[in-house]
Amino acid sequence: MKKAFFILTSALFFLVSCDSGTVNKGGIDGNEEMMGDPVYSTERDDLEANGEISFDGKETVYFSFNEGKVIECEQNSKEWDLKFENWFIFTNGGISGKNAGGGVYMKADHYDEISAVNVPGMVFTDNLGSVFDNWYDADMTDTFTISTKGFVYLVKKGEKTYKVSVVSYYGEAQGSPVSAVYTIKFADLDTPEKVQTVENINATAGGTEAKGDGAYFSFENGILDLTDKAAGDSTEWDMKFKRFNINLNSGVSGKGEVKGVKLSRTDFDAVTSADIPDESAFEEDRIRPVIDRWGVFDGETVEYPDFYYIIRTGNGRNWFKFYPLEVTNPSENGYSSLKFRFDKLK
Repeated sequence: MKKAFFILTSALFFLVSCDSGTVNKGGIDGNEEMMGDPVYSTERDDLEANGEISFDGKETVYFSFNEGKVIECEQNSKEWDLKFENWFIFTNGGISGKNAGGGVYMKADHYDEISAVNVPGMVFTDNLGSVFDNWYDADMTDTFTISTKGFVYLVKKGEKTYKVSVVSYYGEAQGSPVSAVYTIKFADLDTPEKVQTVENINATAGGTEAKGDGAYFSFENGILDLTDKAAGDSTEWDMKFKRFNINLNSGVSGKGEVKGVKLSRTDFDAVTSADIPDESAFEEDRIRPVIDRWGVFDGETVEYPDFYYIIRTGNGRNWFKFYPLEVTNPSENGYSSLKFRFDKLK
């Protein structure tokens, strides 16, 4: 079998962003560092489609892998595996569904090389996403290790703009490293030389399943004592840390108006107010789907990156590989139909 490797989908994704007239669908823009430079093409591998969805005037279409067709069902049903809305493809788990769906995306030399041995030991679900989604590298060679990429992020709250960088994902307990105990550094760009370091941000959330509360942080008041439930209606917090996810208090993540932008820089000390971009560059939190990097529409044609997806069904019993092939009548607001390839792995 040729080499195939997984990309952990907990770190990314803008759903829509614009640059020079190009509409990027599924968070492709600005996130190539995580997988290396993807190859874009208007062609696909020599695969024959065995699945297709058509909107036919509908806003939402549900597809079942096990039935191999579009189905009529309710949102909370376990029967659907993929939900299509506009350019977005959602799985039946996490923030997008009430059931066991989810998956990973990966790179491989060819779709046919993906088999049951590639089914991951962990599943990621559609979740809350922010500009911090690409803050880390994941090393899975021996043990699962998270390391910061050191990017500088600008976070805007009202009239204030802060520069922020993740220093470390690991704290210490009884002489041993503990994951999801963050250290960050930040500075108000009105006084960029006054750098503050915050340690022991406990984002362990009860373990790898993250069923406990996140850790909430305010630039003015430091680490806050908030539960997830209380934070839902609060504008006190600015950043939320939960396992390796970092969110801002805006959009789908909270009631605040905290927005951010990632700089393609790691020279934290050199960033000043001169680096603050136009207001339109700052993003609020959005939904981050597992199937997030599947096409780019430039106003005329759709280009596809060389990413594949391994998806767990909504009922949690089976795994399928999934590969979008071709859309018809693409526009900025969506398309008429999508042909794809899907095959059962287990």
